[in-house]
Amino acid sequence: MWIPPPTVTEHNGEPLAADGEFFVAPPAEIGAIRSAHTSLKKGERAKPMPIRAAIVLAAGAVGFLLAMGFHRMTGLLFIPASVTGTQPALWAGIFGLLAAYLGWRGSGFVGTCTFTGDNGCAQYRCEGDRATVVQSSVFLFKGATALSTRLIRRVKNGQYFGTKFYFHWYSSPFEKAIYDIFGSHHADFKTPPAENIYNFARAVESAWYDFATPAIDAEFIRQGFVKFYMGYSNWAVLGRGFIEIMDKNGKVSRCAAADIGSAKLRDAYLTIRRKDAKSSLFDLFNAEGVFGFDYAAMYNARLFLYLFEKSLGIRVQ
Repeated sequence: MWIPPPTVTEHNGEPLAADGEFFVAPPAEIGAIRSAHTSLKKGERAKPMPIRAAIVLAAGAVGFLLAMGFHRMTGLLFIPASVTGTQPALWAGIFGLLAAYLGWRGSGFVGTCTFTGDNGCAQYRCEGDRATVVQSSVFLFKGATALSTRLIRRVKNGQYFGTKFYFHWYSSPFEKAIYDIFGSHHADFKTPPAENIYNFARAVESAWYDFATPAIDAEFIRQGFVKFYMGYSNWAVLGRGFIEIMDKNGKVSRCAAADIGSAKLRDAYLTIRRKDAKSSLFDLFNAEGVFGFDYAAMYNARLFLYLFEKSLGIRVQ
């Protein structure tokens, strides 16, 4: 068992639960632990087999009865029964077996632990008891060069239906991701509960940027510019006193820092306006001298904003 030091918090910044129990210690190679989470509580034990068997039987019976009841009202089970030459009760039994399986899975002993460190992160999962670790994953930042993130807020007819999120780390912008954290939550613009893996993803993202910033600074000092990729061969280059952007059509636009009038980030879209840009009526259309691109598609997006302000001396509004 691992006892966290007082400085470690939940991934969302809240204090660790006093009754939480970590069934495994974080690996030393991920560095000093910044945040952690465990789904297990102190004293929590696996359910005895007779209790699990009772849960399975009850779930199976409920599933069967619900399927038969639904069939009595709609006759829907006659469709697969007539096609296969079987009885509707057989198909109701299949629904019962599915419910029994869910009851078995739901009543099992399962625990998860996640850790975020200065040099990486780790995830663990145990089943049956604390000593049986069935899944483990350790990701070290030194093996990656870029991070991309994507959040999809699902709204239909003005009603919010949840948010999907994807965090991908790459060893190269042109290769497949070497580490992923993804999932969903229903907190909208609020912070999800501590147990939601979104908090882990955000904590790892923050640790990654702290780890990667010195390397970006060193690269900029060494060669005088840094290239940021945006997928589909699109890129932006930040250099000493200039920015270049290549769009999806292969057109490269260059602008000196002294010629930039403003930079605004709205709804994950970055707009850079030259001082001499000609605006159209009510700004309904992009005019010559206005450059815009999807900031959300950019790899290492936070590092781009950091270096944008540092290299060009212009604050993004």
